[in-house]
Amino acid sequence: MNYEQLAQKFDGEFQQIYTVEKDLRVKVIVEIIKKIDEIWPVVQVLKKNNVYFTHPELHDVKTIHGVIIGVNHKNFSEIYVSYDKHYVYKVHPHDDTLDKTGILINRFLEHANLDFAYKGIISAMNRPNEVLNGIEEKMKKYEQILQDLTK
Repeated sequence: MNYEQLAQKFDGEFQQIYTVEKDLRVKVIVEIIKKIDEIWPVVQVLKKNNVYFTHPELHDVKTIHGVIIGVNHKNFSEIYVSYDKHYVYKVHPHDDTLDKTGILINRFLEHANLDFAYKGIISAMNRPNEVLNGIEEKMKKYEQILQDLTK
């Protein structure tokens, strides 16, 4: 195969694959927005109780402001949270301050790492059980300590 044939083959396959990838991306964005809407009661309760949201790829980062669906990968100085069902806000993780300039969630997701956003949503869905299990473990430890101290 010469380079002209290779170029033609690439051009034909690239356009076809790129179109399919673009369509899949749009479908994923729609489903992410639906899932955020679906889990919103959980998000509200977590926020009301000042429970930290975490992300499995950001081990030391947490925020009380919402589901972590984006990060500035260059220097990790900014995370992006679904602060409400329709807007994404920037948060500075070093002090958990919120930049109140919102971006429409669908506009944000057009350029976001969708796998990262998905993992943040899954983390938020699991967060209530993680918190409750953590409290129950502390209670067991306290009961054991109390039992040991009162022997």
